[in-house]
Amino acid sequence: MIIPATKDDRSMKNLIELGSMGHFPLFGHDWTNEIKNIKRSRLNGKQKERVKKIMRSLLEHKTLAKKRIAVEALVEADKLLLQIAFLYLIETKIMDKGVELH
Repeated sequence: MIIPATKDDRSMKNLIELGSMGHFPLFGHDWTNEIKNIKRSRLNGKQKERVKKIMRSLLEHKTLAKKRIAVEALVEADKLLLQIAFLYLIETKIMDKGVELH
């Protein structure tokens, strides 16, 4: 898993849980349009380390509003890496749940 193992990672796990239900409070409304154009690829080791660093910096912020501001302040390349990793974590969470009968 890409999430850094810290005692404050509960907030990131909560954001991933919300994302698995279709709610993405960390990103603005336009990010879903941007994400459609992303070429699906695996992150290499250097990119994974960069995502860990970004997530650690997000975990330093206690409120969602401050986390959103931090995401908006990222350069586009870092924001893209974060979005790819975040979607990967959401997909993994959904796949781990297995098939639910309704």
